[in-house]
Amino acid sequence: MITGKVSTNLQAMISVAVLGPRGARRIVRTTVDTGFSEFLSLRPQTIKSLRLPYFDDFPAELADGSLKWFKRYEATVIWDKKPLAIQVHEADGEPLAGMSLLEHFRLTAEVRSGGKLTIVRLR
Repeated sequence: MITGKVSTNLQAMISVAVLGPRGARRIVRTTVDTGFSEFLSLRPQTIKSLRLPYFDDFPAELADGSLKWFKRYEATVIWDKKPLAIQVHEADGEPLAGMSLLEHFRLTAEVRSGGKLTIVRLR
């Protein structure tokens, strides 16, 4: 089970351990974004500090319908107490945990400031 909290501005927040290929590890506070279909987005400086290997450039449709190209990198996260190899999108905004990370899990949130958030593997 993964736990988090709902922030004062009603964002669902979790912390994710991200591992680089050379043993670097960062705990990243992310917003769960159900409109983001990929795994995880991180700021360029976080990607650089972890020395994540470049994977490719990837086009993505934004909420306003426009198309933008993002750099993707390879990383490992600790997800439900297990290592999981994923692709990370480089983005300047706040780090996001997307729906690919939540696949095969149930997300439950008490939507109020300080509310409890749980993510549980589906059986």
